[in-house]
Amino acid sequence: MVERSTKQFACRYFHDGSWWALNLSAYDWSDAEKRAAKLGLQLDGEIGQIVPAYVGTGIFVRLLVGFRNLLRPKH
Repeated sequence: MVERSTKQFACRYFHDGSWWALNLSAYDWSDAEKRAAKLGLQLDGEIGQIVPAYVGTGIFVRLLVGFRNLLRPKH
């Protein structure tokens, strides 16, 4: 059996007067839409990379992530 790799997707939901975020694992965008709808979540987008924020990284990490987000294709 061939294993399928999953991707991470950012979702959110509204509860008790606030928006809450969570990550959803899915095979692709279509699969993420189906899973989010079934769970009552708002699908925000695919997570391309998780960058650990070590003490002292500050503006460099923000610039790196911002630049990467500009280059990612939009759905």
